[in-house]
Amino acid sequence: MEWDYVFHVLLADECALSPLCEAIAKQLLPALLGGPVMPSEIELMLLPARFGGTDIRDPLDRAAAAYPASRASTKVVSKSVQGKAPFHPGDHRATIRHALTKSKQQQDVAHKTMREAALPHIDRRRHRVLSHTAKYKTSGWLTILPSTDNNTGLDAAEFRDALNMRYGRHPPGLAARCDHC
Repeated sequence: MEWDYVFHVLLADECALSPLCEAIAKQLLPALLGGPVMPSEIELMLLPARFGGTDIRDPLDRAAAAYPASRASTKVVSKSVQGKAPFHPGDHRATIRHALTKSKQQQDVAHKTMREAALPHIDRRRHRVLSHTAKYKTSGWLTILPSTDNNTGLDAAEFRDALNMRYGRHPPGLAARCDHC
């Protein structure tokens, strides 16, 4: 997202990001789904796709992880610029690799914990659907670039219906029963 760069270079506080979080939860997600969204669903939807989310990231979550990872990644360069140590590109690359790996592992643990905390608040039928999204890794369609060549493009209604079905919701505008059954 566009604000990712800001998270890496500035230590953002909750007050600065709360309007963005509120807009995502109260406007963006309901618009994507075509209806109201429960708080427990919002928690799930703001997770990465591989954890059953939409890959629309929570700005507070991103800010909390990005700034410390960026600081740790640039430790070698910072010391060199300050004149405290000579610059060695190999050390710099190793520091970046270590910091990013550590940050990703910490985020994965946090996301798994957040997912497990949100799932009990979902009804049983939908809980099963949501469990399968992460277990069977059914998130590829959310993370690829839509293309007519690969037949991966969805129009707005198809995307909305797929997203609703992903979260065990009834797609808007769909009849409860088939008239011919």
